[in-house]
Amino acid sequence: MASESPTTRSPAAATGSPAAGSHPAPGAEVSAPVEADDTVEPGREDDADSAIDSNSLLSTESLSESIYEYRRIHGRTYQASKTTEYWAPNDDQQNEGLDMLHTALVIMQNDKLFLAPIGDNPKRVLDVATGTGIWAIDFADQYPGAEVIGTDISPIQPSWIPPNLKFVIDDCLLDWTWPEDHFDFIHFRSLYGSITDWGELYKKAFRHLKPGGWLQDLEMDVLLQSDHVTFPEKHIYKTWGDAFAKGGEAMGKIFTITRDHQMRDYMEAAGFEDITEVKLKTPTHGWPKDKRLQQAGLLTQACLDQSLEGLAMFVLTMVLQWTKEEALTFVAEMRGESRKKSNCAYCLTLDYVPTMALTSVIAGWSASLATTLACLITLAWVCRCLYRIYLHPLAGIPGPRLAACTSLWLAWHTYVGDECTAIFRLHEKYGPVLRVAPNDIDIADGDAVDPIYVQHGGFQKTQAYSKFDIDGHSTIFSTQTLPARASRAKAVVPLFSTSSIRNSQSILSSVIDQFIARIQREGHKGKPVNVLNLTRSMALDAVSAYLFQEQYGAVSEDTSHMSASPFVDAYVGVGAFFNLLPGWIGDKLMQLIEMASSDDEVAHSMKAMDQYTGGLVKTAMSGSGSYASRLLERSIPRDQVQVELKDLCFAGTDSTGMNMAMILWYLCKSPEKYAKLREEILGKMDKDEDITTGPYLRGVVREGLRLSWANPIRLPRLVPEGGWEYRGHLFPPGTSVGVAAFQLHQDEKVFPDAQRFLPERWLQPSDQMLTNFFAFGKGNRACIAQNLGTAELTLATAKVAQVDLLRGATAVQGSIDILEWFNSRVKGEQILIQFPS
Repeated sequence: MASESPTTRSPAAATGSPAAGSHPAPGAEVSAPVEADDTVEPGREDDADSAIDSNSLLSTESLSESIYEYRRIHGRTYQASKTTEYWAPNDDQQNEGLDMLHTALVIMQNDKLFLAPIGDNPKRVLDVATGTGIWAIDFADQYPGAEVIGTDISPIQPSWIPPNLKFVIDDCLLDWTWPEDHFDFIHFRSLYGSITDWGELYKKAFRHLKPGGWLQDLEMDVLLQSDHVTFPEKHIYKTWGDAFAKGGEAMGKIFTITRDHQMRDYMEAAGFEDITEVKLKTPTHGWPKDKRLQQAGLLTQACLDQSLEGLAMFVLTMVLQWTKEEALTFVAEMRGESRKKSNCAYCLTLDYVPTMALTSVIAGWSASLATTLACLITLAWVCRCLYRIYLHPLAGIPGPRLAACTSLWLAWHTYVGDECTAIFRLHEKYGPVLRVAPNDIDIADGDAVDPIYVQHGGFQKTQAYSKFDIDGHSTIFSTQTLPARASRAKAVVPLFSTSSIRNSQSILSSVIDQFIARIQREGHKGKPVNVLNLTRSMALDAVSAYLFQEQYGAVSEDTSHMSASPFVDAYVGVGAFFNLLPGWIGDKLMQLIEMASSDDEVAHSMKAMDQYTGGLVKTAMSGSGSYASRLLERSIPRDQVQVELKDLCFAGTDSTGMNMAMILWYLCKSPEKYAKLREEILGKMDKDEDITTGPYLRGVVREGLRLSWANPIRLPRLVPEGGWEYRGHLFPPGTSVGVAAFQLHQDEKVFPDAQRFLPERWLQPSDQMLTNFFAFGKGNRACIAQNLGTAELTLATAKVAQVDLLRGATAVQGSIDILEWFNSRVKGEQILIQFPS
């Protein structure tokens, strides 16, 4: 039996369409016996008629040809695929049978793909368990303006498809990833034997349909019936049906979903009401008198001839434990019986049309209330925009009117990764004080740094920083207020003093030696080396060896991609919309990333980092002076100490790794700068002086920090009670204000020829250069590890020049493109250098 059910969440949209004419009234059934052809003698015992003989309306050959022609018209091609654990095969033989059945079912629906009255302009359509994709292809061709998605667990669909169609490997039994209220039409067909919970499936469809959307389901009952012949109790048709019923029970997946109004009951439980049921009788041979039904029957029988063995073997042998010989004998007997035209057999086909309880109300309101609501919403939005442009306390701040109305324009630039560039261009037009969102001010003026970030401890951080909370806990970095940060910061600040770092320089030196040796090994292979991966590895090992007293071992990993990179990249991604989304979004995003990535390298990287930091906390010894022990001695809970360690692994890896990779790239692009640096280092060595103390080396590192854009966007702060006045502008309490390294570091008045890598400019820096230098932030909330980061970069750059690592090396990329997020991301995640082999 097959059951096809158009369902809607609101018949307000139930207008007719060329593909889906009117449907029967609720509860209507079309169940009259199908009239047999005059040449057929029902019940004739000696009927050994082949499935489709030469005198039939269509021969097997012509049926195949018609299917192929039909599929070529709709852009179909065949391809082989691996079988899955689904109970029916997905090879070409089986798929050809499915396509024949598809055509038969279209004929049975009056040459329509579906019966749901979806209207002329459906926007989004989902075909669940699309199989060969033939229904989805036909639909996409018929509705070129619709976005059609076909899902299946097996990739057997063709690649030559309409441009508005996309096939996705997806299991409908799992959580659906599409938004709720999203689809105009959801189509199910032939899911019998595959679903463990039909009620849940219909609930998913209900949730993801738009109000006014439609669901249609067609299911096949494996029991063949007849209105003209009474079969004995032990007839093979009944044995066949019983076998599948038992097999479904054993698998926990129902083959008999069309019986006893189960589909209707499940649909009602999901929220659908006023269910319309249409009964069709799909013949299994060319026995009907009606030529259209005769054609459908011949196609169905051709499908059985093609697919019967495939339909049976898994259930009979793997589930019911029949022997292969028993199953093949049974299939042969069933095939022979199905070929008897005189049996006048058919599959009962049902179409259900459930609707939503509020549909009559919605239909009555649609013309008046919907229009009124739309007008009110539009009016409210316009009024809000007018208020923000003309009456808001920030109305006088220069900037585009769109920015005063909404932050959506900024969201777009964040999405494409050029937020800083877009704001930079606006500063050129509007001046140093710029309104970039209704309550956000970006200031491109180094003189604003001191009052915002330094004086009286600086303004408080905004809620945006809580995006970097980890596992629900704030960190030294993400905490908004100074008192909440103070206890933890005091415990670990001594580790970041210049004297402490200098006394432990041998630890950093050892890591950097390993880093240089690794680059030398990779360089000798003759292929370009992704130094970004290796500088990140160096940074992680340096942080862990010095602060945790246990080196992570990233430099020694014999892979092209550091194992911790997916962990780091996940947090970089969370910071993409740093200044836009609510603060609590960050930790939720990380939870979603971990859940969505349970089987990929992100999950493995997260797990490895959890194990590493968890082990550090577990083995931390009091008095050892490690980062973990210092926090534990302050009675910080162990889970929160682990969070602080993970935060350091992220921050210490990403920024320093990016900075060092860019320094190497700039030195390769500027051989004369590299030669001058090496000359200074060799001079220090000749005099037996510390190689890290040279002014030109310091200039190389600072210029690298200025141009690497590791953290390019503005660092927002909240204007305190009493407000703040700057350059004639009064900012009320609660206004978000901030400056960005991207803007300050490109100020041509402060850094002439700002785009060029010129270490010489730092030999005698002006006061304004030092004011505008914002690589680590400023004030009490500046980067707590800036001394450590600077020491790593300085020592690594000095050692690179000392061993002449870059001799003959060339930068592969002419430029490095980044996504301008809180932590920038290099597009392609590669900075390539070619070393002489």
